[in-house]
Amino acid sequence: MSRSSFIGMMSHSEKSDALVFFVNGRKVIEKNADPEVNLLFYLRKKLHLPGTKYGCGGGGCGACTVMISRYDCSTKKIRHYSVTACLVPVCILYGAAVTTVEGIGSTKTRIHPVQERIAKGHGTQCGFCTPGMVMSIYTLLRNHLQPSTEQLIETLGGNLCRCTGYRPIVESGKSFSTESSCCQMKGTGKCCLDQEENEPENKNDVCTKLYQEEEFLPLDPTQELIFPPELMRMAEETRKKTLVFQGPRVTWISPATLNDLLELKLQYPQAPLVMGNTFVGPNMKFKDVFHPVTIFPTRISELNVVMLDANQGMFPLKLRAWNEEMLDEACRLVLDEVTIPGSSSGRMVEYKRTLMISFLFKFYLEVLQELNVRDPRYPHVPNKVQSVLEDFPLTIPCGTQAYECVDSHQLPQDPVGRPVMHQSGIKHATGEAVFSDDMPAIDEELSLAVVTSTRPHANIIFHCWIVLQVICVGQIVCAVAADSYFHAKQAAKKVKVVYEDMEPVIVTIKDAVNHKSFIGSEKKLEQGNIKEAFQTVDQIIEDWEAMWYSGKGSRFGVRIREVHVGGQEHFYMETQSVLVIPKTEDKEMEIYVSSQDAALVQEKVASSLGVPRNRIMCHMRQAGGGFGGKMTKPALLGAVAAVAANKTGHPICFILEHGDDMLITGGCHPLLGKYKIGFMNDGKIQAADIEYYTNGGCTPDESEMVIEYALLKLENAYKIPNLQIQGRACKTNLPSNTAFRGFGFPQGTFVTECWITAVAAKCNLPAEKVRELNMYKTIDRTIHKQQFDPKNLIRCWDGCMEKSSYYSRKKAIELFNQQNYWKKRGIAIIPMKFSVGYPKTYYHQIACQTLMKCLEPIISKNPNGIWQEWANDAFGQSISLSATGYFRGYKAGMDWVKGEGDVYPYFVYGTACSEVEVDCLTGAHKNIRTDIVMDACFSINPAIDIGQIEGAFTQGVGLYTLEELKYSPEGVLYTRSPNEYKIPSVTDIPEELNVSLLTSTKNPIAIYSSKGLGESGMFLGSSVYFAILDAVAAARKERGLTETFTMNSPATPELIRMMCVDKFTSLIPRDDPKSYKPWSIPVA
Repeated sequence: MSRSSFIGMMSHSEKSDALVFFVNGRKVIEKNADPEVNLLFYLRKKLHLPGTKYGCGGGGCGACTVMISRYDCSTKKIRHYSVTACLVPVCILYGAAVTTVEGIGSTKTRIHPVQERIAKGHGTQCGFCTPGMVMSIYTLLRNHLQPSTEQLIETLGGNLCRCTGYRPIVESGKSFSTESSCCQMKGTGKCCLDQEENEPENKNDVCTKLYQEEEFLPLDPTQELIFPPELMRMAEETRKKTLVFQGPRVTWISPATLNDLLELKLQYPQAPLVMGNTFVGPNMKFKDVFHPVTIFPTRISELNVVMLDANQGMFPLKLRAWNEEMLDEACRLVLDEVTIPGSSSGRMVEYKRTLMISFLFKFYLEVLQELNVRDPRYPHVPNKVQSVLEDFPLTIPCGTQAYECVDSHQLPQDPVGRPVMHQSGIKHATGEAVFSDDMPAIDEELSLAVVTSTRPHANIIFHCWIVLQVICVGQIVCAVAADSYFHAKQAAKKVKVVYEDMEPVIVTIKDAVNHKSFIGSEKKLEQGNIKEAFQTVDQIIEDWEAMWYSGKGSRFGVRIREVHVGGQEHFYMETQSVLVIPKTEDKEMEIYVSSQDAALVQEKVASSLGVPRNRIMCHMRQAGGGFGGKMTKPALLGAVAAVAANKTGHPICFILEHGDDMLITGGCHPLLGKYKIGFMNDGKIQAADIEYYTNGGCTPDESEMVIEYALLKLENAYKIPNLQIQGRACKTNLPSNTAFRGFGFPQGTFVTECWITAVAAKCNLPAEKVRELNMYKTIDRTIHKQQFDPKNLIRCWDGCMEKSSYYSRKKAIELFNQQNYWKKRGIAIIPMKFSVGYPKTYYHQIACQTLMKCLEPIISKNPNGIWQEWANDAFGQSISLSATGYFRGYKAGMDWVKGEGDVYPYFVYGTACSEVEVDCLTGAHKNIRTDIVMDACFSINPAIDIGQIEGAFTQGVGLYTLEELKYSPEGVLYTRSPNEYKIPSVTDIPEELNVSLLTSTKNPIAIYSSKGLGESGMFLGSSVYFAILDAVAAARKERGLTETFTMNSPATPELIRMMCVDKFTSLIPRDDPKSYKPWSIPVA
């Protein structure tokens, strides 16, 4: 039966001619509602409300969060829901009220307290996620005027932020709660701010407030938008009415009764039943799944009732004793019944097998505990294993932020050294900040969609001619321009590409080394004499393929130890975006681009079009995150769009979908580190032989510079007298990896900390003692012969030791581990010496001193004036306030032939101490506490510096413990969405995060004696990894495994669980790797 005949056969139904709903208090009537249009598109493109952002497009990031309100006829109450607009079909809004970020406040009317607090509380950096955060908190407050901390964390759990590290966002929301905001009091009744151990040396010079809560607007619920009474009447009138909307391709049906639903399923047995649209919607959008009819039974009250039958679903265990013998048999039965092939999607096969029986064991313990309560004849669950039955608590993050107060004599209007709100903070929070995709469409604008290669190495054949060679999956082959992105995408899918596969296909670093496939030349540095040093040390860390001795005792067959560091996706919330507007003459073009290097975009576009650079005008508005991913890649994408604009004569809008962005643009370089370490029994390291290989992908991009920086910064905080390092960037058939926050330092220095930890284990010494023993102590030179003073490095280390109460907590952790078998805690403290800057001084320009000299006579006459007054007076006196200049305060450069150079202007020092708790049965972990001490010298804006430290640290936690890129053996990236690729969420940051900036330090080479902190903090996230390693080591030691071990990065739950070897990991079947093709492979 056709769709039209169904509409006619429903005697109590009639076709709905119009979709009626409200947006921000205004009535919307859509007479031709298309079921394939989602709310996000409708808000942004139809109603021109761009405050709701397009992030991932699949409901996984929360950038498009809005509030939907409905009248419940049964309870006679209005219900408010926060939803991701990208998943909401516009048809489902019949009778609903939608509230967007524009609807709750703006700079043109008044700002809402939620918007004000998230801005003034420094909860916004790039600002792209901010409207979604605002709307999640706003919806919570509409339902709970004084929400609990647990409700706040649950509310923000679906909103991702890549910049802030979440702490200031949570604090902004927490300001509406009446619960204690002081570290949950930790059960002690003492505030962390009052404990003597956390008091700074000169507490009178230290400030701990980044904003003034007393300045916040009060929350007044009477000022909120009222729910339209018309919608209440509509809800009553349509209770028994089936709603039907027909689009060009899809019919959307919402039955009102269970009988209607059953009748519909008889007519359309293949039609999916859709409730939240979290599965069907993304599949239709991203996987080309098509359903001509979709049924939304969300209004059927009977489907909201869940019946439980205690007699159903019980495992037949009659006449069996509930004991470990029964458990062992049950585990074997489960493993026999549930088979997981070695090639199954998602990888983690052995982990999944172990997890099945680990959960079965948890269930066994829970039942045993309940049986013991009912009948004491059943054995008591030992106290040592009871903690594994408790989930990690959902706690709200808290902590302190300490920085040097400004001088008491500093003028109040002088902002330097004070925590100042982001200049665009309020606009971020109200949705008024304009990103590239927020700009109104231009007349005759076309949208661009690209066709990408599906082969890693192949020729493209056209009429028997080779027209193009592709060298990675994801390489742009061609582009299609159309009057809408939907049409361009549909057309792009119809492009057929004929490939002729080529060899070799190089995906991993091992493949590249075997094929000698490299980018650039090998880089080497050396100091001392490692050959002699290795002959005099007490111990050497190395692995062996074969071991035998010559008559002189020499060793052969050496394979030095390895550690693998996985790559990382930038995961900026705003994808790559460019708008190109061709002008009428001389091939001039105006470009609006989200880029960290607009000059490079200008250069590459001009080169592609064969015109001088002055014909290309680039505009850079807001950037919704970058982290290095918007350095070189926007230039390539801008050139593609510019060629299309030149070809068509139309403006071109080119915005990548999140999955395409991840596929095309590459990310952080995976790294393979090999090392051989010689040391004395007291932990003093005398010799190190290090090799690094990075996976650079298919083109050079920034790969040579990344490997250079990884080598130059490898030593971190440690003085190794005899050190040899060498590195190569590998060329593979993967998308080109590129610049990333830290630029090689987070990967390279992580390997260093791995072998420092291994030395401590071999010597049976605490890791912090070995680190301290080998640390730089006095003025010295780095491996590239640059002189530096480690005084502030030592201050950061000592300060972090004190502020974190390291030794007392370490004792408490040892006691906890003795009392708990299946849960273990670990702690680690990691130092950092991070070099700042580039060996190209023309990047640093300054003219401030010239301008201030011009203003001196005016300021002296009006010392209490403000900047605007001084500038006006200067204008009136014909004093020029324009100046240009290049900063030439230092010389920088590196001579790789000599192996020396003053490469960097200065160093940033820091230390982080982290504590974690690990569930050995599942591999899950909880970040309990992190203390960070950072040398910022004089912070120009402590709110920005602390925000950069916290945000970078959280991104580092992702790199080392969560974020795993998975590639097929053919180089296809599987992890292309938030559902598959997990960045840290609000529940992944430490329960307690304390950040302190060193006081009374100077950096004479930089402006206002400041330091750049945006990059360095990322490495400090490794402290969480090494705390996990400490917990895993404790578990292994209790199980009799005392040998040293290597754990690669990231330390995912899969890896942690399988490293905590126990009887369950030994029960699972193991597949011969040669018997199947793996679903994914590591590329480092």
